[in-house]
Amino acid sequence: MRVIFILLFSSLSNFSFGQTLNFSPLYHMEQIDCPDKMFCERRMHNKQLFFLQVFTRDGQLHSEYLRSSDTTFEFTSFHLMDHFKLISKPSYYGQKTSGTLVISDQNIGPIKEGFYADNYESYNYHDTLLIPVGKWTTREYGGKIQEVLTYNDQGQKDGFWESSNQFGKTIKRTYQADSLINTVFTDEISKPINERNPHQKLQGTWNVTSNWDNQYMTEKALGKKENKACYQCSRYTFLGDELTIRTYEKGKPKNRPEKFHWSFENELLILKRKDKISQLKLLYLSTDRIYFISTD
Repeated sequence: MRVIFILLFSSLSNFSFGQTLNFSPLYHMEQIDCPDKMFCERRMHNKQLFFLQVFTRDGQLHSEYLRSSDTTFEFTSFHLMDHFKLISKPSYYGQKTSGTLVISDQNIGPIKEGFYADNYESYNYHDTLLIPVGKWTTREYGGKIQEVLTYNDQGQKDGFWESSNQFGKTIKRTYQADSLINTVFTDEISKPINERNPHQKLQGTWNVTSNWDNQYMTEKALGKKENKACYQCSRYTFLGDELTIRTYEKGKPKNRPEKFHWSFENELLILKRKDKISQLKLLYLSTDRIYFISTD
């Protein structure tokens, strides 16, 4: 299956460039269509487009196409600033995505009629699609690489892909002709259900605290796997199917250890003892980090 450019941007949900580029760049008669609600500046040479810039209505640089051969453009998109008013000139806010686009032989839509500007004679043409090939990168606002992607000559996902999730952990994937060959997750919850093994990964002692800034999650907690004592936290010790929780304040135990029998079902940690049943929704679990919220 051939992957066209609009599918490239819609398929990378967490990451990145679908939110900025949600149009399909159409190519015809040495032109690239300017997106709706944008304005464009073109440079031509011998009637051939060699450079195109796309700007938002308030003057922010949105993307660029630089001709690199008769059949390719080097594409770059840029991060946009929210609630930003420009004073006198166009501006940009750091590179977002970059890679090579190939003028494909794939036609899209009906035959169109155009007119030559010099003599107003009509001509017919088809729009064609620009497709991504080779290595592509996406970057965060600060310039740090967030994704490295690879496409084959047909615009299909191919080769090694590497992404960083919202917690800064790396997810590695390998594709062949659009088919996923393998996925390596550092986050246990990102794995397919039948491949998860939270029981093994949770074993050991975690220092858990809820003292972190997040206005959207009320009963939230995060933990680090470490053996050293904590100044103010709860120490969760998983040993087999048993869990011991002890709370510390100013480096000293606040109460007696609480002991539970635990299990994992549908992303929930279920903690049981004679007089109490609690549920914790597991949001993220790696070899040394855990994030969860209470559902009680």
